[in-house]
Amino acid sequence: MTNIKQRILQVLANHNVSTNKFATKRGFNQSNVARQLRGEGKLQLDLVIAILDEFADVSADWLLYGKDRSPVNFEILERLQNIEENMQMICKNKNNKK
Repeated sequence: MTNIKQRILQVLANHNVSTNKFATKRGFNQSNVARQLRGEGKLQLDLVIAILDEFADVSADWLLYGKDRSPVNFEILERLQNIEENMQMICKNKNNKK
């Protein structure tokens, strides 16, 4: 079972956002956020709220308690969409050759 800090890191990774990039975008001190996520300090509520605010696909129950569903892995979703588009193009090309 993961803890909230691991889940926050997973959310950032799924969205291809570094800890520093997120911290800067949301107006947090980069080193403070990094320390919190390494477990060197208490996790601040404003960081948790910012994650939930920034990433609408993230369930609060999942982020806080590990319950409900995990967020979508956008890299996998994007690959699946590319495969689907390629398959549609292949089918279209086959139909045009007939």
